[in-house]
Amino acid sequence: MPLDPSGLETDFAAFFAAPPNGAGNVAASRAACAIQWASALTSYAAAVVPPSTAVAAAGTALQAAFVSAMGGVSLGAFDAAITAWAAAIGAGMAPGFVATPPPSSSVFVTEGAVLRVSSATAASDWAASIDAWMRTGTATPSGGGAAVAWS
Repeated sequence: MPLDPSGLETDFAAFFAAPPNGAGNVAASRAACAIQWASALTSYAAAVVPPSTAVAAAGTALQAAFVSAMGGVSLGAFDAAITAWAAAIGAGMAPGFVATPPPSSSVFVTEGAVLRVSSATAASDWAASIDAWMRTGTATPSGGGAAVAWS
């Protein structure tokens, strides 16, 4: 099973409809949000094609990067985090494939600038943008052959 954009949209819809609440504790709320987003992205990429042995570890690193980014005000920090996440997933495609991960992400800066009329619209838009960006990654078989798009 390849990348799962419908599962990502479902996870985002649940998040946007009822964001985690740290019971008044801002740090706990930020951490809970970071964990939920990283978990959604890790589930989305779990069965990426070509397969990667690094999805789980990349997800753990993404969670830590998101927790750190939640303390700031720059959406660019989130873009840097998912760019590194995708690169780690690509590295896990070795030795069978030589990956070229997606270019630097601008998904968070772009999507974060748009006000949505509903949480469902937000979930759909964010999932579609992340999925379109991830599918720009390619991998070339190590033994030779044509590059294939990540799917």
